[in-house]
Amino acid sequence: MKWGRVLRKSPAAFQLPSLCEEESPSKEGGDSHLTTFCLREYTTAKRHLQRPLHAIFQEVLLKSTIIVNITWNPSGWREIYINPKAGHRYAKEHPGHETLNFKFDKKKLDTEKRIYGYVQWTHPPKDFTNSGIVLFYSKNLELNKSQIVGIYCDTKIYPTAIKTNYKGLKNDELLSNLEASKNISMLFPIFLNANNYSDKRLVPQIGFTYKDKKFAEQIIKDEINELKKSNIKLEDF
Repeated sequence: MKWGRVLRKSPAAFQLPSLCEEESPSKEGGDSHLTTFCLREYTTAKRHLQRPLHAIFQEVLLKSTIIVNITWNPSGWREIYINPKAGHRYAKEHPGHETLNFKFDKKKLDTEKRIYGYVQWTHPPKDFTNSGIVLFYSKNLELNKSQIVGIYCDTKIYPTAIKTNYKGLKNDELLSNLEASKNISMLFPIFLNANNYSDKRLVPQIGFTYKDKKFAEQIIKDEINELKKSNIKLEDF
């Protein structure tokens, strides 16, 4: 099956948390309530929304949202990959540091609660408030489509990337400038068509762009709807 429609992985690889009980909004991570609600929908994929999403978003999507560009990786950003069709020389010769953004068990780096990733940008976003939301955009080279592929929540941005020894990358060194909550971050099972949200490229050359809460709301609602239409269950992954 082509990447970009349904991503099928084992339950361990997909790493969905067990979400059986109703949770109240987290004061520490404002988007926790929203994402818990959405992930519960992911695991059932059949139920109708129990209450209006707009009420949840008004409650929790008050923090920063950005969308960032990452180089395409056919493994779902879980394996080291060199992109032969990348638009710049470095990425054609070496794996990008975002190559493992959705591998949530990187040794000597990820923990039970926090995961680390990377975005290449000309400068970090100055107006991003830590604990915000990061959406990931990529050009699917297999389908030649621009897609929204995943989300980090409760995200912290490091102005200077941290370095971790990791074999397979240039100089055996992995850079990380994002830290996020493991339980409420994920690779989307169904990638969303980025052209549905803008007539132009969603992410400029600087590597990111700011978005408002309505944009994040629409992305999550659309992902839930796509999963419902595909009748996806947790055991399918």
